[in-house]
Amino acid sequence: MSRDYKSSVLKCCATIRLKADESFDATRSRKTEPFRNPIAFNILDEIASGLRGIGYKVGQTRQGKACDALVHCNLAEFSLTIFLLANINQKPDDLLEFHLQTRPTRPLINFLLFRNSKIERRLVEAWNELCVAVNQQLQTLPNIESVLWLTRGEAEIQWSKS
Repeated sequence: MSRDYKSSVLKCCATIRLKADESFDATRSRKTEPFRNPIAFNILDEIASGLRGIGYKVGQTRQGKACDALVHCNLAEFSLTIFLLANINQKPDDLLEFHLQTRPTRPLINFLLFRNSKIERRLVEAWNELCVAVNQQLQTLPNIESVLWLTRGEAEIQWSKS
């Protein structure tokens, strides 16, 4: 795995589409933070709860500075963050779209000091296993229409169009 995760072939991002119904209000947001979408927070909270249920050490879901929700997941020797961003515009087919990203959050000093191919290989394996577990949790959500996993590069291209 190269240091630039964008060039990785790991499918670590996902476009999630849910069927809208009365329980999903795409226009509702908190008064103090108007760009926040509570649906994204609830979805990520469900994913985090499911991950905890299968043995992952997952922190509490919280609002991010530049995303609707985030949660940290601590693995044996790595920490990964899961971000969920809501594409607030409801699609013409009455579906809500969300963008999910996962990325490692190792401190930079650890990355520089302990960087080697064996550690990077273990990181990629753990990262991939987490993405598989997240996908399993997504499939249990009500109203799920589709989940499309993408590499970071593919996600940047696709999401820039939406």
